[in-house]
Amino acid sequence: MLEEGEIVFIKGTYQQRWGQDGEFQLKVAEVRQMASAGADMVNALTLRIGIDQITPELIEQIEKACSASNGPHKLKMVLLDQSHQISLNLVSESVTVQADTELVSSLESLGLSCTLS
Repeated sequence: MLEEGEIVFIKGTYQQRWGQDGEFQLKVAEVRQMASAGADMVNALTLRIGIDQITPELIEQIEKACSASNGPHKLKMVLLDQSHQISLNLVSESVTVQADTELVSSLESLGLSCTLS
């Protein structure tokens, strides 16, 4: 149930009105609360980590944050070697996370770049 003041996600198509040249309409197909729509649209959390950042302490902190935020989203990592302009894309086979603002904030506080996809 929607309440006044809530942010909503609207999915629809913008199309020309049938039989009326030059006039367009928005045909709404779905209206949802933004909080639930965002969670459903995310498939993965990707961390970008420079190889010069990697330490045993960082790995431990990443593991701790991810294990505290178990969920349905894939965990991906991109390891970056800026000096040789090389990147390595990794996808965890065993760890899934709840890709929410709390986890993103926790990982960003470690100096990591995070993206949701």
